[in-house]
Amino acid sequence: MQGAQIGYDLGVQRARWQVWSLTNWRGDAGTLQHVHGQYRFHVHLSDVVRLRERVTGKHFDQNGDSVVEIGTWATSQRGQNVMPGTATVTLPRRS
Repeated sequence: MQGAQIGYDLGVQRARWQVWSLTNWRGDAGTLQHVHGQYRFHVHLSDVVRLRERVTGKHFDQNGDSVVEIGTWATSQRGQNVMPGTATVTLPRRS
């Protein structure tokens, strides 16, 4: 536990939650290009964590695919942003 008062999660567990959320959002046709998250606070065992995303930008890449820039965050029940981050998702262009 490295001096913590109670047990807490591993940061990689939060990162997996973020990737899982984003891959569900993008669907089978999209590609998750980049994910970044910062571990700001401990998430103690039995904490409630809500992951959220917001589209912050959109553009087309050189292949004509839609690129979506996303801001991400994970909020604990104490109101702490325990993992702010960003992601880039490529979606196929609609016909």
